[in-house]
Amino acid sequence: MKIGILTFHKPINYGAFLQAFSLSNKFSELFPNDQTEIIDYVSPKEKKNIFFNLLRDFKNKGITGGCRSIKRNKVFSNSQKFLMLSSRYLCTNNLEKLFCFIENNYDCLIIGSDAVFNWNQNGFPTPFIPNRTLKIPVYTYAASVHGLKFYEEDKQKIEICKNALSKIKVIGVRDRCSEEFVKYCSPELSSLHCCDPTVFINTKRIAELAGNYRERILKKYKISLEKNIL
Repeated sequence: MKIGILTFHKPINYGAFLQAFSLSNKFSELFPNDQTEIIDYVSPKEKKNIFFNLLRDFKNKGITGGCRSIKRNKVFSNSQKFLMLSSRYLCTNNLEKLFCFIENNYDCLIIGSDAVFNWNQNGFPTPFIPNRTLKIPVYTYAASVHGLKFYEEDKQKIEICKNALSKIKVIGVRDRCSEEFVKYCSPELSSLHCCDPTVFINTKRIAELAGNYRERILKKYKISLEKNIL
């Protein structure tokens, strides 16, 4: 089986990177005889936001702050090599093109975790709530609306979400607000609470990736990766 994960893995955000890293690694541990990939997709809107945030830092924080942001962006960009990414990169508003790629390359689709139910991140319609009957089973894991005021949204959007969510085999959410969103779309729908995948993270695996992270983390934060951490 080939498992595809559709999530936020490119934002300049520690949590977004860690959840993508941890969830994909956990699936690899659970299904060692199968292949797990993060679908290397980013919406054009999200890609533009990364660039605009960089410009904003130059405007608000000056040259020094802007240069720090460039360095941070470079670190996140270089860290992509530690993720199990698909060989093909997609940045498109053509959702049919994306869904065709998914159907032709994967046996199962996992959407999430992170704020994948908040379409302010990437526009609507969103591939993270696919209003399409895919030929493969679809699940969400620890999906979140993350501040989306869905009760103020257009009723037509909510109806589209209802149709889309009804086609998902298991709707996994990470918080009560996201559970309420699912119920708001349709009282007949139910969801399952999942923990954020970062709790699965293997700290020793992180330390072995590259460089002297183990020593740096111990020195800066007084945290030893040799011990269990909550």
